[in-house]
Amino acid sequence: MDALKRYLARVGTRRLIGLVLGNLILGIGCGAFKWAAVGNDPFSASSMALAAFLHIPYGYFNVLYNVLFFTFQIFWGRKYIGIGTIINWFCLGFTIQGAFDLMSKLGMPDTWPKKILVMAIGILVICLGLSLYQTSDTGLAPFDSISVMMHDYWRIPYFWCRIITDSFCALVTFLTGGLLGVGTLVCAFGLGPIIQFFNTHVSEKALRHKIGQTE
Repeated sequence: MDALKRYLARVGTRRLIGLVLGNLILGIGCGAFKWAAVGNDPFSASSMALAAFLHIPYGYFNVLYNVLFFTFQIFWGRKYIGIGTIINWFCLGFTIQGAFDLMSKLGMPDTWPKKILVMAIGILVICLGLSLYQTSDTGLAPFDSISVMMHDYWRIPYFWCRIITDSFCALVTFLTGGLLGVGTLVCAFGLGPIIQFFNTHVSEKALRHKIGQTE
């Protein structure tokens, strides 16, 4: 218990708020993507597809799905485990499902202009959430750690490691009858510059911290 208190004190209130707020915003953005029905990011798409295929509520399945990736993380990436790992693992799926359920009460977007508008707003919301969550620097989600560990051990560029993990998720989505679409491609290749914008102009200033900064 004392170790936990020391850890939380070292992390600081600002970064903890950034972690929680970032995951909440990220969940709302992913829920908007699901509502738009134009394809989610590869990981969420595969998790949603498998949950539907196995008839398990998404929030619960997302927790179970992450057990697979956490198994690798605990053996080869313990340095990437923190309170952020736990919050993302156990809370994000339920936030996405809750946001989607609330949005669905408004009716599904039924035209492409509406879908694209929701997707565009979702992209901005997702990028802001990811920026806050990552800048809090409090531990990587189990799936996010896989590509980082591959980079550490295989010494190949991170970009290609992320392509491999995202391709795996896209394959799982396809094989289980899930939705792959323009939103999946945008999330796989187009979020980086927007996240960096939020890192520079919002998250680093608000949290007074940069990823990898000495504590």
